[in-house]
Amino acid sequence: ERGWTGDGRWRFQRVARAQPELTIRLATPATVDKQCEAAGAATDGYTSCRAGQFIVLNLDRWFLGVPHVDDLSLYRTYLVNHEVGHALGFAAHEPCPANGALAPVMMQQTLSLNNAQLREMTPDGQYPDNADTCRANPWPYPRPAAL
Repeated sequence: ERGWTGDGRWRFQRVARAQPELTIRLATPATVDKQCEAAGAATDGYTSCRAGQFIVLNLDRWFLGVPHVDDLSLYRTYLVNHEVGHALGFAAHEPCPANGALAPVMMQQTLSLNNAQLREMTPDGQYPDNADTCRANPWPYPRPAAL
C-alpha cells in the first residue's frame, strides 16, 4: 500500500518468459555508466538510472548504500522505487518540502537529503537554495490513505 500500486493506477506482474515492459538489472558501476550514458544519463560511477525498458541499479550502491542513509534495506527499497518512478513517467526530481519532513521518493536521496547540497550538485534550478534536510524515505506513498 505504500508502493507504486498504492493508489491503484499501476499493477506489476513478474514474468519469466514474456517481453516485459520493464526490467530491473543490478550492474557494476562501469556497466551502469555505459548503459545510462547511451540513454543520455550521466551516472559518474555512483548513481543508477532508467535506460529505456531497463532500470540499471549500481551494484556498489546496492551493497554499500550511501553514507547519509543508515538502513541498507530502506535505501534498497528507495533505489528501486525511485527508478521505477522514472519508468512510470515521474521524470522530475523533487526537493525536500520542509526541514525534517520525509523525503519524496523522487528526491535524489542517493546524493543527499539536503536541498542546498543537491542544488550544488545539480545546478539546474530544481532544488531551492535553502537548508531544508529531509529524512530518508523509500516509499511513494509513505502514509497511505485508509481504505
